[in-house]
Amino acid sequence: TQYKHELLFQLFLALPLRFSTVLLLQALPYKIRLLSFSNCIMFLEFFPHKCRENPNLGEGYTHFTLEEREEIAIGLAHGKSLRSIAAALGRSPSSISREIRRNSPSFRAVKYRGNRAQKRAEDRSRCSHAKERLADPFVREYVEHHLVKDGWTPEEIAGRLSADYPGLKTNYESIYLWIYTERRDLIKCLVRAHKKRHKCSSGTVLRKTKIPGRVDIDQRPLDIENREEVGHWEADTCETTVSPVSRQSKAVTAVFVERKTRIYIVIKMKDKSAQSMYLATLKALSRFPAHLRKTFPV
Repeated sequence: TQYKHELLFQLFLALPLRFSTVLLLQALPYKIRLLSFSNCIMFLEFFPHKCRENPNLGEGYTHFTLEEREEIAIGLAHGKSLRSIAAALGRSPSSISREIRRNSPSFRAVKYRGNRAQKRAEDRSRCSHAKERLADPFVREYVEHHLVKDGWTPEEIAGRLSADYPGLKTNYESIYLWIYTERRDLIKCLVRAHKKRHKCSSGTVLRKTKIPGRVDIDQRPLDIENREEVGHWEADTCETTVSPVSRQSKAVTAVFVERKTRIYIVIKMKDKSAQSMYLATLKALSRFPAHLRKTFPV
C-alpha cells in the first residue's frame, strides 16, 4: 500500500504545479504527504463542479479587457452578485473582486466604471514598465552630493562623473528626469528651479523675422537720430506691480512719444497683447496727418 501511494504521489508531482509547491510537498513527511494527497483526491471526487466552474482555469492568466470591464460595471449597476458576473465572463469570483477593488475610485461617491478602470489599469501597466533613472546607488549619491554641497549643474555632474570614475557614466538628461520624477526636493538646487520641466529644442532653430523688410533701429538716418525732423515716433508700455483697481487686472498703458516735438500720448489698454497694442497705435496716431507719421519703431 505504501508503494502504491508513493507511486500515485509521484504521478501527482508530475502535474503542472509551481516548482516551489513541488519542493514543499517533497519536503513533507510521508504521512502528511499521504493525507494531503488523499484530501486532493477526495476533493476531485466529491466536488467536481468546483473544477468545472472556470474552464479557463490553469490556461494562463489574461488581463481584463475593456469589454469585460464594461460588463462588470453593467452587472454591478443591475445589482448582480460577483459570482454571477464571474460565471458570465468565465472568470473566478476572486478575480472580479480584485478588479473592482484595484480599479474603483478611492471615494465612494463614484462607483466602478469600465472606461475609468481601463485607464487606471493602463496607467499602472505603463508605470510598472518605466525605466529606473540612475539605478546605481553610488551615482545617485554622487549626483545629490554635488547638487546640494557644491551647487553643480547636471551638465557638470555628468561630465565630471566619468572623469572621476572611469567605469561609471550618465548623462545630464537622466539626471534631470531623476530629479523631476523621483527627487523633486532637489529642484531648488538647480540653476533654474522651474516646477515643471521645460522641453528643450534639439538642433539649431532658425528665427524668422515677424516683420518682413524691416530696417533695424541702428540703421536709421542721422537726421532722425539727431531729432531734426518731425514725424518719427517711439512707443512703449507701462505697467504697475499692483493695480489700483484689482489684483486680477491686467490693464497697462501705452506711451507714444514724438522724437522732435516731445509730444506724449498715453492710451490705456486691457492687456499687453499684440492686438491691444495695434488698436492703441491706431487710436493714437490716426489723428495726425500722413507727413507727421513717417517712422514708428517696434
